[in-house]
Amino acid sequence: GFVDVVKMLPDYGVRECIQVYGILGGIPGYLKHWDAGQDLKENVCRHILAEGGFLYREAQQYISEELRELSVYNTILQAIASGRRKLNDLFQYTGFSRAKISVYLKNLMAFDVVEKVYSFETGGWENAQKGLYRIKNTYVHFWYKFVYPNLSDLYLLPARKFFEVHIEPGLEEYLNECFRRVCMEYLQLMSMVKQLPIE
Repeated sequence: GFVDVVKMLPDYGVRECIQVYGILGGIPGYLKHWDAGQDLKENVCRHILAEGGFLYREAQQYISEELRELSVYNTILQAIASGRRKLNDLFQYTGFSRAKISVYLKNLMAFDVVEKVYSFETGGWENAQKGLYRIKNTYVHFWYKFVYPNLSDLYLLPARKFFEVHIEPGLEEYLNECFRRVCMEYLQLMSMVKQLPIE
């Protein structure tokens, strides 16, 4: 969780910790490589975008270790990361059958890569099929949102240029979702210690 990021990066402010959390999640193995003496851009360039970085292509390797037919999973994950979160949107974007997409999504959910989320606004269990798919693994989400769709540029551009062209313009909007998760985690912690005005 977010608290783990704060503990591992004590010299970072809340904003910087949210940025790191939105990219790496709270995985200690990833966080221990993060250089708190460098800014976000330098860390992303050195550890994620540079060949030889400890997270370079880690997301795809993680998927390929658990699942076969990587190209299909890559397509589905990239579609979800780009905002196509409904089954019908995935069907229209990928051209795969709904049945095939459902099977692959179930596999991704079994490995905690993807989750299905529901809105309170859909009115209960009768609308359970109207859920949206979301990439649960934070680093996988970041990779398929910003890096995977631009792999050819990753090989052609210097890391800093890639960051400026493909990551920087959309990073703030991407981190909005992370900020919501941090707020939810904070409320859950406050509730556990009975510090909220209601249960």
